[in-house]
Amino acid sequence: MDKKLDLRIIKTYNKLTEAFGQMMKEVSFDEITVFDLCERASVRRATFYKHFNDKYDFFRNIVISVMVSIDRKVGSRTKQAMITDYITMFVKEVIVYFDARPEILASILDSNAFPLIFDIITHCTHESLKNHLDEATAAGASYATDSDSLASFLNGGIATLL
Repeated sequence: MDKKLDLRIIKTYNKLTEAFGQMMKEVSFDEITVFDLCERASVRRATFYKHFNDKYDFFRNIVISVMVSIDRKVGSRTKQAMITDYITMFVKEVIVYFDARPEILASILDSNAFPLIFDIITHCTHESLKNHLDEATAAGASYATDSDSLASFLNGGIATLL
């Protein structure tokens, strides 16, 4: 969702995301099919496939949206703060997000596709951390290593904590 989207596409994404969230509360991630998702959201499958390759690609889009939302929320409160403050707030917001959605977390953890789902989540988290570190570096912050390595290190710690 990088480029500016028209209202119809935004409404379609919102309907699919809402339907996906409802389904994650009812069945495991493995049981969700594109057909059932589209039926629940009242979206044609052709429309779904115009925007996404499969349910994993759609899930990645949701994770990216959540990470962007968390990053905006945390970033606005920590513009000039130390990276440790940012990481602390970032982790707290991720925990708050999943704490408010225990059924979704259970569905993810019980999924046979957990390794793939975990990879999607950690990849998005890494990108969010790296972007913040790059912005901090551009603003004058200095770290002992490059932003990619530091983001990987921090991401591993966050993944272990979660």
